[in-house]
Amino acid sequence: STIIKGYCLDNRLDKARELLQEMKKSAIFQPDEITYNTLIHGYARFGNYEQGMALLAEMQELGVRPSNYTLSVVAKLAIRSRRPERAFELCEELSKQFGIRLNV
Repeated sequence: STIIKGYCLDNRLDKARELLQEMKKSAIFQPDEITYNTLIHGYARFGNYEQGMALLAEMQELGVRPSNYTLSVVAKLAIRSRRPERAFELCEELSKQFGIRLNV
């Protein structure tokens, strides 16, 4: 996750995504909630809504459970992508689906 974060901070999201794909193939280094949150946050920094949402879907397909932090990152993704209404909708949907209590 640290290397992925470094790539994201350096605006090298393609490299971060490549590393995620390598991790998925590994028997030792499987991506977890922190890995996905880090990369979704990277996409949020640049307003890349579609890529961030694709990662959220992938995360769920692989059985990686979102957390409260995931909700905040997804909300940031929607807001920075100029879709504030989706921020509220996504938080509500994910909190219901996964039993996450929203922070106030």
